[in-house]
Amino acid sequence: MLWDTATGAELHTAAFTGEAAAVAFSPGGDEVAVATGSLVKLLAVAGLGERLSLDHGAAVDDVAFTPDGTRVVSA
Repeated sequence: MLWDTATGAELHTAAFTGEAAAVAFSPGGDEVAVATGSLVKLLAVAGLGERLSLDHGAAVDDVAFTPDGTRVVSA
């Protein structure tokens, strides 16, 4: 879920099921990477629709974007 910090209002609910082990916003703020199980899901912040699903091959505990936002690192 994505909330407005000023009002506490829920803005969006992510379009996937499962637990999120880690979440990271892209440097531009337009995407979010979510670690869930062995997958890294890339979601568009506007609407939280899934843009891409990447299979890490094992459980993912953390995700991060590179400073330029062109790559995602998972561990």
